[in-house]
Amino acid sequence: MSGARNAGDGLVRDRAGSTALIASVALPALVTALLLVMDYGGAIAARGGLQKAADTAAIAGARELMVLAAARGESAESAAAEIARQAARGVSLKSGSMLVETAFDPESGALTVDITAKAATFLAEYIVGAAPEVVARAVARPVGNTSLCVLALARTGVALQLSADSSIKALGCAIYANSSGTQSLTVQQRGKIEAQNVCTAGGYRGPTGAVAPAPTLDCPRIEDPLTARPKPPSSVCTYTNRSLNHTTAEWGPGVYCGGMYLNNGARVTLKPGVYVLKGGTLNVEGGAKLQGSGVTLHLTGGARLNVLQNSHIALSAPPRGATAGMLFFGDDDAPPASPHVLVSNNARTLLGTVYLPEATLRVGGQNPIADESPWTAVVVGQLRLEGKAGIVLNSRFDSTDVPLPEGLGVSRAVRLTQ
Repeated sequence: MSGARNAGDGLVRDRAGSTALIASVALPALVTALLLVMDYGGAIAARGGLQKAADTAAIAGARELMVLAAARGESAESAAAEIARQAARGVSLKSGSMLVETAFDPESGALTVDITAKAATFLAEYIVGAAPEVVARAVARPVGNTSLCVLALARTGVALQLSADSSIKALGCAIYANSSGTQSLTVQQRGKIEAQNVCTAGGYRGPTGAVAPAPTLDCPRIEDPLTARPKPPSSVCTYTNRSLNHTTAEWGPGVYCGGMYLNNGARVTLKPGVYVLKGGTLNVEGGAKLQGSGVTLHLTGGARLNVLQNSHIALSAPPRGATAGMLFFGDDDAPPASPHVLVSNNARTLLGTVYLPEATLRVGGQNPIADESPWTAVVVGQLRLEGKAGIVLNSRFDSTDVPLPEGLGVSRAVRLTQ
């Protein structure tokens, strides 16, 4: 009996030993498998995190391209790469393993962001000899063309301001304030803005609902799209201190040193061509009327506009030539000592681009401005609307042979295509 008991005891001990042996072998294997599963899950999470970072970066970079059709791909690539690195900071990756590559295709307008990295692991790197690689790719591009009808270029302070009962209606085009200041776009009292799109590189100050649609803040800043346009020559004076009172006249292209002065019911028709105002003022007041088709007025040497309430102007830019589409063409290096003033009660035809890049344009009056023009674009340093001033900016480009200057095309949105 005792022998049987001893044999049974041995059998139990053998089984216990086997169980312990199995456990001693199985437990580490189970832990290893669990760690590998965790490594696999971590790699999947890292892949998702990198994809989100790539998507964010591609969209942000494409927004740089959205602003202008002529935007530089290098700027968009640089912005996208930096945003990708920032967006991936919370992703669990092996230190120093992330590589970000960006590429812009000018033909399709697409911006591609590729991110490659090694996932942080518990064990996989030691078993297979390398941490699992995770990759992500995103491709975005601007879609939907429209035009840029207001660009306020000032980089600081208030770039675009409306006060009292003033308004801007630009239902087929975009409005842009370039200042990074917190009050870059300011609407006071009962001012109103309606546009296809409203964007500011800085902030907005004004009532909720005064801007429709609501402005997009912190947009990429736009560099002056017209700065490379060649300026008309202005060395030799054709006329000096040219003025007219009461009577009617027809004036021709040339260099008008000291400006143009129309007063007391004067009527002047400008022949097609380029009019260089070298110093002085384009002064229209006292019931005077200035009209012309196919004209560019180049303001240089501190020349400025002074178009007052009881005046009448009706002007259109050239359809072709070096200044095609340019109506008022200001210097980009020498702002006038005082703002340009356009407060006419009858300035309903201004077909072309009002380009005063370093200056402030003050707009007033009782009646709409530019509303009878097929299109009008305003590119100025600062734009101020006051009183009951109303600017109506159309975008009927197909109804005229006067072209929108290259560089004033924008896109409405950004879309991920991959």
